[in-house]
Amino acid sequence: MRLELKPFGVKVVTVITGATQTNTFVNTPPNLPDNSIYAPAEKEISDRQQGRGVEGRLGKPEDLARELAGDVLRGATGKVFRGKYSTFTKLLSTYFPSSMQVSKRIHLGLPRNGGPDKTSWHPS
Repeated sequence: MRLELKPFGVKVVTVITGATQTNTFVNTPPNLPDNSIYAPAEKEISDRQQGRGVEGRLGKPEDLARELAGDVLRGATGKVFRGKYSTFTKLLSTYFPSSMQVSKRIHLGLPRNGGPDKTSWHPS
């Protein structure tokens, strides 16, 4: 889009945010169905859905907004990384192909407790 709008004098900013407090966890889905293959990991899934485990690691929305407003007012174009842990996101997206990013979470000290690995089902 940036290239398409440039001839018209329109600047486009792609914002990649870090961890920021939002209402993401407000409307979490109900419990898993009784026959779910993820039932063995239900507690861990529920904790993630409720946002448990990320307390204290989220940036304030007003800080993110202030940083972004400053970027735009200074004429930023292209990708802008802002928010808590956005530098980590930038490094990860720059030096690791997206296919490796999920598997690398384990080796980079990010949470690894819970999830589908607790089930007996494994994709083939």
